[in-house]
Amino acid sequence: MRKLWLDTETTGLDAERHTIVQIAAICEGEEFHVRLDRQPGTRLSAGALMVNNLMEISPDVQQDPLIAGIDFLKFLKKQKQANQGYRLLLCGHNVAFDLGFLKTFYARMGIDGIDEIFDYHYLDTMHLAVALKDKKVLALSQKLGLNPLCQVFGVKNENAHDALSDIRATKALYQKMLERLWCSLTKNISTT
Repeated sequence: MRKLWLDTETTGLDAERHTIVQIAAICEGEEFHVRLDRQPGTRLSAGALMVNNLMEISPDVQQDPLIAGIDFLKFLKKQKQANQGYRLLLCGHNVAFDLGFLKTFYARMGIDGIDEIFDYHYLDTMHLAVALKDKKVLALSQKLGLNPLCQVFGVKNENAHDALSDIRATKALYQKMLERLWCSLTKNISTT
């Protein structure tokens, strides 16, 4: 199954009131990245303004949300076609958040089809981190955000809260987490 790694940056935490300002995806080595203008009628939270450095984005690198949305949907459909028409496995860190924003983003524009792209299962590094905490591979006090986990696993994320940098870091984090889990499992097997 083809994995599509996805990250978005948004103007807040509520998909009904806020919107996407960046989309990044990686599938089989092919990358998609776009910065968007805010959709009309959506709000901008002070927290998102600080975290995502939204004031530093130059207007000339932003795209109209409709055009960017259509371009991203074309990218997704191309990846699904390359997967012999099967749905893509959505992957990311707290990826349900990103998927919720994507669905609302497309619904606002009256564009259908996003539900036909992704499999109903998804792979989430946050869920994997919870499992690692449960098996005591991670400290119980370990924070589950992308950046704290990257620090624990030695993954560089030089431009945190940039969607493309975050999704590249998430892919690398997933590999490191799997290695740690595998080492833990093999250690337990050899001691029994």
